[in-house]
Amino acid sequence: MADSSSTQWQQTFLKWPASIPRRGILTTVLDEHIPFKGFMTTDKMLLLERQNPDSLGARFIVLEYASVSALKYIDPLKAESFQELGFVGKLSQ
Repeated sequence: MADSSSTQWQQTFLKWPASIPRRGILTTVLDEHIPFKGFMTTDKMLLLERQNPDSLGARFIVLEYASVSALKYIDPLKAESFQELGFVGKLSQ
């Protein structure tokens, strides 16, 4: 199950649509919430650029995709943006 979830998160970041700003709030499996304003990817890892340094002064964090639990989008978006990520159905108007 974790491998399947890891693959889904990997694809979400590797195929991030141009219509969605590259920022949001990522939640890890350890329930850490990481606001980010940009990211870079590899096949195995995700590099997040934090909006503000954490309590130790770190501005960047590198995670395995298996560490991702949830992703929150902070910008207003349209259904079409999510369809680019493979979601189907309709959102409220």
